[in-house]
Amino acid sequence: MSWKTCLPILDRDLKCQTSELSIPTLNGNKLAGLYIKNPRSKFLTIVNHGNAGNIGHRIVIAANLIGAGSSVLLYDYQGYGESGGQAKLSNLVPDARAAYDYATNKLGYPSSSIILYGESIGCGVTSGVMKERTPRAFILQSPFVSLMKTAKDKLFFMRTLPDFIDPEPQLNNLASVEKAHPPLLLMHGDKDITLPCKYSQELYKKASQPKQIFLVKGADHNDIYCRSDNSVLLTLKNFIESISSQSANQANQQIQER
Repeated sequence: MSWKTCLPILDRDLKCQTSELSIPTLNGNKLAGLYIKNPRSKFLTIVNHGNAGNIGHRIVIAANLIGAGSSVLLYDYQGYGESGGQAKLSNLVPDARAAYDYATNKLGYPSSSIILYGESIGCGVTSGVMKERTPRAFILQSPFVSLMKTAKDKLFFMRTLPDFIDPEPQLNNLASVEKAHPPLLLMHGDKDITLPCKYSQELYKKASQPKQIFLVKGADHNDIYCRSDNSVLLTLKNFIESISSQSANQANQQIQER
């Protein structure tokens, strides 16, 4: 069953307007996208998803972000889902920048109204985008510190290699959180065996302010939204409310002063 069969349900149950998008990339391909407009919010959250699956597997993320008070832009990288092109590590950040620029140029959202959401490897993609774009805030769900550190933790023979030999240095979350940055929310399952929650804890410890961390009790890598207590939804809602209460000018001034 295609994820597109969910669109009427999203419109009805979330009281939102859904639109399918075709986002152009710099190399001439098209990314399949889904724009879910929440008429009650000025914010747009762009989801840079993880390695497996496609847009359809992120509907639950979108539903929680809508419930937390944001519109949502889902898209697939090149070679994923119905997007054209080939799936390559080197395409991820350019694709995410294309989605960001589409949101500003075509959907009309200023950077002061954009939240970036990274899931797993999408956290590194988010960090890569932030080297050239400044969103209002960003959320890292189940992140790693860097690809090299992850490789060293999982593969013993990699531990002798120096850190500067990184397969994709753009996907470095530590580099994005150590320097001045917009408000940051880290979320991680405390039972994650794919990317242990120690990575979020290390990022939180080394990150500059403003920052928040939420460890989801009992959650593994892919099921943080399966908690019966709605704790993740409440965390997202509180985070979005906190940045909503702060003006864009105040946020930009704080980044410049740090």
